[in-house]
Formats: sequence, C-alpha cells, structure tokens
Amino acid sequence: MKDIKHFNKDYLTELLGTTYIRDLDFQKAAKTLQGLPKDHKIKEIKNWYNEDENDIKPNPFIVTINDYPKKYGKEYTTKLKYAERMARLENAIKTEKDSQKKAEYYFQMATGIYQTSTYGNAWSMVSYDWSSIDNHASSTLHWQRNYLQTKSAKEWYSKARALSSNREFKAKCTFMLAKCEQKDFAYTNENRWQYYDSPLKDPFYRFSMQNKYLKELNTQYKDTPFFTIASKECTYLRDFLN
Repeated sequence: MKDIKHFNKDYLTELLGTTYIRDLDFQKAAKTLQGLPKDHKIKEIKNWYNEDENDIKPNPFIVTINDYPKKYGKEYTTKLKYAERMARLENAIKTEKDSQKKAEYYFQMATGIYQTSTYGNAWSMVSYDWSSIDNHASSTLHWQRNYLQTKSAKEWYSKARALSSNREFKAKCTFMLAKCEQKDFAYTNENRWQYYDSPLKDPFYRFSMQNKYLKELNTQYKDTPFFTIASKECTYLRDFLN
C-alpha cells in the first residue's frame, strides 16, 4: 500500500476507469473517469505502421465495411465520453418500448464494442498499445474476449437484428455479424504465416469462406441496397459469392 502512493493519482483513476470499461460496467466507468481533471493529459496515440497517421482521433461509433485502412473520427472521443454514451445507450435500452429504436441502440452499443477491439479505430479505449500481431490471436484474459474476439458486439448485433423488421437494417446487422464471426478464428504459432506462402491456403481465409452470416446475407438480403455496397467493398464477401 505504501508503494501505491508513489503513483500519480490521476493515472490510477484513469486505469480504474479503463478496467470498468473492459468489464462493460459503463456506469462505474463514467463515474470514475469524471474524477479526472479536465486538463488530464491523454496519451498520444500513434500508428507505428504509418508515419503519416500522427493525429489519430478514435471514434467508437463509426460503422465501416472494411477494418483496414482504419477510419477515424474528426474529433477525439475520450474514454469518459465513450463510457457516458455507452451508459446512456444501456439505460435507453431498458426503457425503450419501440422495437426498432431499441434495435438501433443495440446496434450502436455493438459498434462501440467492435470499434474498441484491436480491429477498430478506438482500441485505445481498452488497451494501452496496439500491434497487428493481435489480429486473430488467442485470448488469454477475460477482457480480451471483446478486444480480440468481439463477443459482446456479436451478441448485441444479433439482438438488434432480431428486434428489427427493417430489411436494410437487418442486412447491415447480418454483415456485422459476419465480421464478428471472423473474429472467432485464432491462429496458432504454426499456421500464422501460411498467408505469405499462399493466401488461398491461409486457414483464416478458408474459415472466412465458411461464414454462415455471409451465406445468410446472400440468401436473405441480396436485394437490399446495403448488400450491393458491401459486395463491392468487401473482398471476403466477393470471394464468398464467387
């Protein structure tokens, strides 16, 4: 206990708030992070793989068809703003009677989880570093079930789809479910580099071509405008259709 006094209190508060975000306890996260001073310095976020990206502004609620290149926001979303919005959505779901509105709230929360995974633009909400090696790595800690495998996002996209009767919206949910389904795959040390030998032999690629949600998208929502857009932009969906 004596040693903890040597640490900056604000950084410990920020770490506790981050832990609550990882646990999906957005109410406690918001309450904790509200204790930080307004001038609390935010750790600078950089993309070490692209030196041109030196002004990264995470936005956890952007919906994207492709994970890469990452699409960022115009304004920086702090952990406090993120936690507060997720808490509001959580409360809105509990009180909303309209099924479509409730579906949209679930969709926003699911996106908020998806974009804070290693595949999203706002990974800094839950992680203190980022590496491409994290892609399709096995989760070893409880919070990584969302950071590496987007488990809660998949659950909430599914709820959003079930609540809605709008086929365009359901098509979008189905596509996002397909993206979450891909994250169930985890490389082993033996097969991680097979992509460089032959992309078609890559186990992740083969796994993706068996994606049940891509099949549902093709059989149930092929006539939607969203399907037309997604089939042009997503190479995995194009390959699946071919």
